[in-house]
Amino acid sequence: MLHFFVAVPAKIHNLHAIHVDTNLIMVGWDQPRDPYSKMEEYHVQYYIKGQESNTSRDAYTTKLNTTVTNLKLKTQYIFKVSLT
Repeated sequence: MLHFFVAVPAKIHNLHAIHVDTNLIMVGWDQPRDPYSKMEEYHVQYYIKGQESNTSRDAYTTKLNTTVTNLKLKTQYIFKVSLT
């Protein structure tokens, strides 16, 4: 008899802005609720709203927050965080 275990990445909850300044933002999130998820690193992806294919950027951290700099004024950004 074979048994398979498929690990589904834990979801990130409560993505929020901690600090916003002229051209930067510090974003934070809650630790995953799944006690079985092995946290290696968080992958933070961000891009200009509506322009994902040509403005996407990535950042990696082991913390529950990160600061993104060099943002354009009066521009909407989308942020996504996942476990790697």
